[in-house]
Amino acid sequence: RGCFQTAARCGSNLQMANRPEFMEGNRFRQNGEEQEMKSLYVGNLPYSATEDEVRDLFSQHGEVSRVKLVIDRETNRPKGFGFVEMDDNGAAGAIQALDGQEFGGRRLRVNEARERAERPQRSFGDRPRRFDGPRNGNFRPREERPGTEF
Repeated sequence: RGCFQTAARCGSNLQMANRPEFMEGNRFRQNGEEQEMKSLYVGNLPYSATEDEVRDLFSQHGEVSRVKLVIDRETNRPKGFGFVEMDDNGAAGAIQALDGQEFGGRRLRVNEARERAERPQRSFGDRPRRFDGPRNGNFRPREERPGTEF
């Protein structure tokens, strides 16, 4: 992994020189030139896959800036999919080369990631939420709290 400290603390100027500088949106600058970034969806990953293994697989096709494997909140285990952010040119090559390729005994699904769909606001039925405080039993209805009004 890259070093995320200053070069003096890091101990390796080479790692700092290769680390991309992120800019606004989906662009980054590396070695003085600006490059477009693309986010890829990687599905059907083996549950044993690590971020480093996925990074190594995709880095054969271009500069990988970020790898994120999705973990289930309740079980703390991988969900079998993730996202890879890499340069625009390498992303097209990676999609073509790795979609359907076997990795860890499973056929990968690789395509360009889509924006997350807008999710509706959660509803609690017709009743308003009456309590908003710490979940340690010290609840007071909003109308009893100083400075709050309905």
